[in-house]
Formats: sequence, structure tokens, C-alpha cells
Amino acid sequence: MSVRTRGSSAGNPVRAAADIQRRFAAYNAEASESLSVRIGIHAGEPVEDHNDLFGATVQLAYRLCSEAEANSIVVSELVRNLCEEDAARFAALGKWRLKGFPEMTPVFRFEWWK
Repeated sequence: MSVRTRGSSAGNPVRAAADIQRRFAAYNAEASESLSVRIGIHAGEPVEDHNDLFGATVQLAYRLCSEAEANSIVVSELVRNLCEEDAARFAALGKWRLKGFPEMTPVFRFEWWK
């Protein structure tokens, strides 16, 4: 999930992601087969073309998601810094080497269950 930073709060997608994870957890508590999702969030200005989004912002969000564990929400340092949520709910996961990005990326897990 990429977040457009202009006119938008980074906290909104993080709260929405937490709500998604809580709803999956509630479903799994009563279901015979469990489902899980992993969510990656980055903020920035994506490139828009023919009603589709491209660019480094979208790619970083995708890479975060693909490296995340099941039932987790991972965010870039930018999202953590922009987010209005309690800083104690973000756990540093260190710097990750993400495909297509030359520099190590600081990554944080949002602890949605707290």
C-alpha cells in the first residue's frame, strides 16, 4: 500500500491496515481454515498513468509487503515518522536490503494487536 503524502495523513492507512489485521484475526478465531495477509506501507508521490500507479513509492511498498511475515504490518521509516500513532507501537526491524533499492531501508513493524 503506498500513501500519497500530499493532503493525506500517514496514520490513516496504518489504522486501516490494523483494522484489516484485527478483522482477519477475528475471522480466524472462528473459522475452520485460517487466512492471513501481510501489509507493507510506504509514503510518497506515485506516478499515475492510465488509471494505474507506478514508481519508487509503489515499488517500495510492494517490496515491504513481499518481505513481511504473515499477519504483520511493516512500514518504511518515512511512514513511521509521518504517522500520528503512538511511537511505542512501532518496533524497529533493522535495515533491510530490498530488491531494486541500492541503499538499506530502515523498516518498522506496526504492532496492531496492542
